[in-house]
Amino acid sequence: MDMKQIYFTAIFIACLFSFLFSNAQDLEWIEPAPTGTGNATVAVYAESILLNGVTVTESGALLGVFYENNQGQLACAGYVELDESYIAGQAVAIAVWGEDAGEDNGIGAGETMMFYLNINGIDYASITIDLTDPMSGETLDPTFVTNGLFGLNQGDFGEPAIELDPCSCVDGTIGNTSFGDYCILPSGYEYCTDPTSDNYCNMDGYDPAEILNGVNNCIYGAVEGCTCPAADNYDPDATTDNDTCYMMEGCSNSLASNYSLTGCEQVTIVEENCLVPGCTCPEAVNFDSTATENDGSCVSLISICTDPTASNFNEGCENTNIVGAEENCDSGGCEVENTVWDYSITDANMTIQVGADVVLLNGDSPPIGSLLGVFFTNNNNELSCAGYGAWTGDQLAIAAWGEESGFDNGFQAGSEITWLLYVGNQTFSANSITMNSSGPFSDTFVANGFGQLLSASFECEVVGVWGCTDNTAFNYDPDATLDDGSCYSLNWDFTLTDCNMTILINAPEIDSGEISLNGESIPNGAVLGVFYENAQGQLVCGGASEPWQNTSTAVAAWGEESGFDNGFQAGSEINTWFLLIGDQVIPMDENGATMNSIGFSDTYSCNGFGNLLAVNFEGEYTLTYGCTESEACNYDQTAILDDESCYYGQLWYQDSDGDGLGNPDVSTLSCNEISGFVTNSDDPCPNNTDNPNNSIIWYYDGDGDGLGETSSNGEPIYTVSGCTPPGDEFTDILGDPCPDDFNNSDEDDDGICDVTDDCVGEYDAIGVCNGDCQTDDDDDGICDDEDSCIGIDTDDDGICDDDEIPGCNDPSACNYNPDATDEVTCTYVNLIFYPCQICEDGIILENDEDNDGTCDNDEISGCQDEIACNYNPSATDDGTCLYVDGVCESCV
Repeated sequence: MDMKQIYFTAIFIACLFSFLFSNAQDLEWIEPAPTGTGNATVAVYAESILLNGVTVTESGALLGVFYENNQGQLACAGYVELDESYIAGQAVAIAVWGEDAGEDNGIGAGETMMFYLNINGIDYASITIDLTDPMSGETLDPTFVTNGLFGLNQGDFGEPAIELDPCSCVDGTIGNTSFGDYCILPSGYEYCTDPTSDNYCNMDGYDPAEILNGVNNCIYGAVEGCTCPAADNYDPDATTDNDTCYMMEGCSNSLASNYSLTGCEQVTIVEENCLVPGCTCPEAVNFDSTATENDGSCVSLISICTDPTASNFNEGCENTNIVGAEENCDSGGCEVENTVWDYSITDANMTIQVGADVVLLNGDSPPIGSLLGVFFTNNNNELSCAGYGAWTGDQLAIAAWGEESGFDNGFQAGSEITWLLYVGNQTFSANSITMNSSGPFSDTFVANGFGQLLSASFECEVVGVWGCTDNTAFNYDPDATLDDGSCYSLNWDFTLTDCNMTILINAPEIDSGEISLNGESIPNGAVLGVFYENAQGQLVCGGASEPWQNTSTAVAAWGEESGFDNGFQAGSEINTWFLLIGDQVIPMDENGATMNSIGFSDTYSCNGFGNLLAVNFEGEYTLTYGCTESEACNYDQTAILDDESCYYGQLWYQDSDGDGLGNPDVSTLSCNEISGFVTNSDDPCPNNTDNPNNSIIWYYDGDGDGLGETSSNGEPIYTVSGCTPPGDEFTDILGDPCPDDFNNSDEDDDGICDVTDDCVGEYDAIGVCNGDCQTDDDDDGICDDEDSCIGIDTDDDGICDDDEIPGCNDPSACNYNPDATDEVTCTYVNLIFYPCQICEDGIILENDEDNDGTCDNDEISGCQDEIACNYNPSATDDGTCLYVDGVCESCV
């Protein structure tokens, strides 16, 4: 080999090594969206994560599970931050999301979960992973199972310590090649002749001029790792390859279309998956047994069937060219292999109605969840999906998508419609199909048209496991491939029936740990529920506790009502309990529940009493407190249990006219203040900027002074209702003091408008407008300077009452007073009836004291007794009589 050949060989090897170090994948730590398939949960226990054998003690690291997607790239299936709570000793959990059918959005069932650790932006692959079943403690493989539960006891990350062979040009070991007198290194390779350096290379016997491509640059403290950019564990920071490179899936066959090791050496491939193009039809003359994908080159000289939907389809012979023979396919439906159920949504479709009872599989309705799809024959003579619907047992409307211009992605106008049924993991073609061809329906494709499937019969052997295939259901069976309609979820609602049994849960059992969660106290806010089995074999809640407070409580277990399957039956066991934390249902451990049978009943009895002695709920859960009401302003979607901190939004009303009052008809609920909105709904006229007072009654204002006129009774003389001002002659203020005066003048401020005031000014003391009388103390309308009586003159005779002389003014009267000014009653002598009356000093005297008809001055006093000694026959006024005693005396 001459010098030129050696030089070009060196250049080639240098370029090759340069390529090896040029490509790598940086992991993207993006939280995946939840999928319909569901997730597995990996509980990460405290102090379980190590980096090169040292426990991770600083928060902020990311721990995740990755899988290889359809592009051969590692994608995140879920991760968790090792936050302060983890560092403080609490467990955290990773939700590992599974792949939906036909999607590349998660890890597939049975795939290996690849664990990675990210610290300070550097990704570390797992060296060892120790997974167990948290329920049983059994060791588990890192294989994804939907709804699976894994406990990560310990995971060590980093790069395993591997002692590397030294670089040497003497014996042609790792990383270099010797050609004759030359040592050829990768382009730019940094080497050092110091045996103590990290990049020492044995160059004994070589002059520097004989060392090609390398750079003599001693490195101390180099980073060892995988330096192959295509490897799953490629380390861009590694400066020295330590032979740890691996690929979870790849191809080492350089003839394959997906050869993985271009530019890489010493890479371990865990699962070989090579795609080798060629003829895959065994009956073809050019059959290639090493081919894994049909490249359309097969040629058959014998009759075979190339239709994948036919029952006698020759496996691997689709798209085979038959020469000198004929296609030989049996009619009738059966299982179709290698069918892809993905379809494209294009710019037009045909809606096809499918009745609830027109599709039969072996004479019965297909299993719930089966897919009924429409297929077209593409340009490669293969069936391609153009739309499907999931079978629900009810009628369907399936959109059959049409071909877009220039694309082979849907039905062409007038093309036939092929119906396939997907059950479990099998695809069936129909034995018979009937579509409605009468208008407005069509049995061939019409863009934006309508179709109707009248009948579809599929006859084929169904292979699979019947059970609940809904991974969100309580009784989900991960082994089931065919849904038997048995799926259900635990419902914590219960029926209040006509009778119940009180089950006591006492503090001593709680305090002693007999009633617990994972052997520890049950967190406050959790709920205990007791369940019974209904007639369908499903567990139904028969009663639940109030939110748990770690103190004595009771559960009312409700009994079955007559004729209803809505509670416990008499005598049935009360031994099925569940714990609810947020929306996380946690079952009992394998020991179940223990009910007290002494003094209590351990089976259901109406109005009876029970006593729960022991139960340990076992399972992983996440516990955070906060507001769990989604309508609340402070809703915390991460909160599991409600801490009664919720507060709710204010109702805001639009204030379009800016008057501070809200429109009751335009409102919105918001936790924050909204510009142009207020918190009241008091605006009667929300849209009138020309009505700042929000008036709804307008008053007539004839003089235009802005004040409405009223009648004599105070009522408005005329009004108009509405939010819009009716005109300039109306106002929203009532009470015009001077309806005919724009200026409302009242010069003398007497409350009387000047236009109607009899006196614009002041009245004097006697009521004369602007008069000069200063005083009228007695208010008699006579000015004091002209008044003869300034005081009270009751009789208005010009003489004040205090100066009046009462008396009789008649001179003929007995009591006549010539000085009298105030007439009083006059008295007169009545000699006709009283002949003795006399007038003396104005007083009438009767003058007949003894009232004997003889005036007092005419009376004769004497004895009027005739037998008296001094009898006087002329006497009128009886006097003293004298009598003799009849013995010695005698009348003389």
